[in-house]
Amino acid sequence: MSLDTIISRSKLYSKMQWIAAFFLLTLIAILVRFAGNKLIPVAMPQGLRDTIAFGWGGGLLGSLVDGATCQIGPSIVGINLAAAVVGAVFLILLVGAVPFFRIMLGRT
Repeated sequence: MSLDTIISRSKLYSKMQWIAAFFLLTLIAILVRFAGNKLIPVAMPQGLRDTIAFGWGGGLLGSLVDGATCQIGPSIVGINLAAAVVGAVFLILLVGAVPFFRIMLGRT
């Protein structure tokens, strides 16, 4: 095998890994949103797209922080699953609690 073949295969694997990680984070965000709607619908943000976007971002942040500190849970395609779920839950609930914080502060 030549060096060019190895480099092109590694680039293809890297692209496929990024695509798989994107879909994995999207799946985690969707599952967290639907579970949250069943368990605590009052604290869930309104709007499917925004909630999934915040869940995706929280999952990515949780996975990155966990990868930089200490790795807990299994890792699939570079995403630490436990940290991604915790990050998605935390950020979705934080965004869902913003209206309650505004009411407590007296701002509407």
